Amino acid sequence: MLWEMVRAQLSRHKLRTALTILSIFIGIFLLSSTVSFSEGLRVTLEENMGLFSGVVVVMEEGASMTDPFTSEIDEFLVAEIEAMADVEMARAFTMEISDAGMIAGMDSDAFEVYGFDVGFSDGEMFDDKSDREVVLGSTYSKHNNKGVGDEITIYNKKYEVVGVLETIGSAGDDSSIFISLEETQRLSGKEDIVMMISVKSSNIDDAENVANQIIGEFDVMALSDKEMMRQIQDLMGSLNIAIYAIGIISSIVAGIVIMNVMFMSVSERTTEIGAMKAIGATNKQVLSEVITESVVMSLVGGTLGVFVSFVLAKSLNIYLDTRLMEVTGRLIIISILYSGFLGALGSFLPARQAMNIDPIEALRYE
Repeated sequence: MLWEMVRAQLSRHKLRTALTILSIFIGIFLLSSTVSFSEGLRVTLEENMGLFSGVVVVMEEGASMTDPFTSEIDEFLVAEIEAMADVEMARAFTMEISDAGMIAGMDSDAFEVYGFDVGFSDGEMFDDKSDREVVLGSTYSKHNNKGVGDEITIYNKKYEVVGVLETIGSAGDDSSIFISLEETQRLSGKEDIVMMISVKSSNIDDAENVANQIIGEFDVMALSDKEMMRQIQDLMGSLNIAIYAIGIISSIVAGIVIMNVMFMSVSERTTEIGAMKAIGATNKQVLSEVITESVVMSLVGGTLGVFVSFVLAKSLNIYLDTRLMEVTGRLIIISILYSGFLGALGSFLPARQAMNIDPIEALRYE
């Protein structure tokens, strides 16, 4: 009986029902998408932070890991830092945004700083002395349909692709073009200038001491693996605050929409509700019908919002060949339940109004 009445009422006002569902859909879609992006970023950062174990990153004083392009330091520091005690090796890195994409300039053995041998799906690493060879990240190669033996043009100069890396797992690296450090400096017009220096300490536990020594001897910023983790945690904290803000705003908007729609519905049905109560409907039954009507619309909108967010996440992850967004089963369940909660909360006051309708007065209502 209850479900038949709810279905009849929702079918009676199709446009209003659709608009209410749309408002919930937008709110839950935004919320689940931002949360899944945050979760994907967290998982990716945690996985990549393993590469920085025992590594110190040196940048210009005042620069930020979130915006490394502002950093410029003298290349001669590489040799001086590498000569320090407790330092196993140091390699310079620099980046340039070109007309062909992101360029990562480095020495051919620079990945060894992070303690792993980079794998190639095809070809080999470029020659440090060559100014015509490039290596492509897996995502760049896939999206641009370029492989070993092909040519790419950067600032009107042609380069031969000599290697394609296997997927590293970092969206930035997988989407980059790798060229020798010297050639990247020439392209950027900044000879003897690098963006950062990655330093591998002789012992993993010595990274913080190495960072302090570098700061003490040179006018630069040096971040140990632990300090980078702290900065990342601060960044994630700020991101989570923004996500909660989006959640609160979308919840308030959705709740107001639901409340207005249900108040309108109750007002239009005053005579109908009065007649129901006159023939024996209890306050509890009236309350249940109004709340159920709202919850059903909210659950439909919430489910659609989560579904579209899930499809978007999977599509972007496949297209970018990375875990940009992470939609977990827990997120799906919580988002759908939350949409139902919004429906119940937003309809509570209208339901109370319906419950308090006097049957005699309602039957006189026109």
